[in-house]
Parts: sequence; structure tokens; C-alpha cells
Amino acid sequence: DEFRRNLLYSETTAGTYFAQFLTAGARMLTEKENGTLSSSADHILLFLQQNYSSSITNRDLAALFHYHPNYLNSLIRAKTGMSLRQYLLHIRIAKAITLLETTCLSVTQIAQEVGFCDISYFSNYFKKVTGRSPKAFRSK
Repeated sequence: DEFRRNLLYSETTAGTYFAQFLTAGARMLTEKENGTLSSSADHILLFLQQNYSSSITNRDLAALFHYHPNYLNSLIRAKTGMSLRQYLLHIRIAKAITLLETTCLSVTQIAQEVGFCDISYFSNYFKKVTGRSPKAFRSK
């Protein structure tokens, strides 16, 4: 508002905001070089691997780790090459494959065990990833 009205200290205020922006950018680069961001991403990935069967949203995870949901997603993407949702689905399908190979649980039980609420979505997504339905995968 000061800058728009061209008040006496408007340029100083704008300069201060610009300096804060540059400082924040420099901090992010320094943290990235020191491995702080990587460490944060590792903690988040570990949490996902341990809690994959729970209903997890970007917002819930962001609140838990004190990040903005968009930043959290970009942090995971930088570490894994996948969005948070894609990574979580990847973990769930990998666990489902293990359960199909090692247990006699029904496909419905396995879907629920790995965090899918909808059995048809689980079956369709499983087939999309593996090329076979869960039942066909088990009988191979």
C-alpha cells in the first residue's frame, strides 16, 4: 500500500521485502547443501512406510511435519521422483504384492490391509501397475 501511494519509505519497505525473499532462498539452498531437506524427506518417507495403511492426506502429513502441503509434495517429489500420493500408492501396491505372495488372505482383506477403501479401485490400480488382476497375480 505504501509503495502504491508512493510514500517516503515505500522503496525501503519494498527493498526489505526483497531482502527477506533473497534470505529465505539462500537458507533453502544452504539447507539443501547441508542435507537438512534430505533428512526431513527421509523422516517423512519413513513415516509413510510405517503408516501406509492409514488414511493419509497431504494436509494431515504437512500439519504433522510442520510444512505447507504443496512444499511437502515438492519435497517428496525431489527425493523420490513421485508425488506424495503416487509414492503412497507405490508402497501400498508393493505391500499388496507381498501379501498376495505370502498369505492366504482374500483380495478384499489385502486391499483393506494396505489402505485401500474401495476394492474395485484397488483391483483396477493393481492391474494398471502390474498388468494382472490381484487374483491372476496370485495364481501365477
